[in-house]
Amino acid sequence: MKRFVCSPLLLSVLAVTLVLCGCIVSGQFVVVIDWGGFASTDTTLNSKHVDLTTNSTWVDHKDDIQDIIDVKFKVTIHNAMSTEATGEVYVSSASYTTLSEVKSSATRILHGISIAASATKTIGFDESVAYRENLDVLLSLVKEGSFYIYGIAENTPFSIEIMEGSQLLVTFSAG
Repeated sequence: MKRFVCSPLLLSVLAVTLVLCGCIVSGQFVVVIDWGGFASTDTTLNSKHVDLTTNSTWVDHKDDIQDIIDVKFKVTIHNAMSTEATGEVYVSSASYTTLSEVKSSATRILHGISIAASATKTIGFDESVAYRENLDVLLSLVKEGSFYIYGIAENTPFSIEIMEGSQLLVTFSAG
């Protein structure tokens, strides 16, 4: 009877081959999504539909997602009013068209961002954690892959713009 002995070198080569062939892929992945370029006032509400299902990294790993680990923001907000505004960001699975619908049905995920009169303020990824709330709701919506995001101000009247270049940084594990 012949006995087959598998050397550690052979096992290593086999493992590398499986990984390169796509048979074993696990780890943490990062997706960066652009979401700016819209303005809202207390009478005219605009939103951005975020669709992760069109992102190539998301598509490559969507069936293997184990957990959404974190979501951070980089956001630049311009206050077009002559009074200070306190910026807020809401998310929802449905699209809303009025400020009252957003405040009653969507979930606030960022709050307390003070923007001086006629000024622009940028919050970086790391700094966004200090303004974040209801992370569990956001992580759930991100896991679904599609949601709406709204930039408004706590005080009325307001006129703010979420500037182009604002981004979401989504970290997820898959395997």
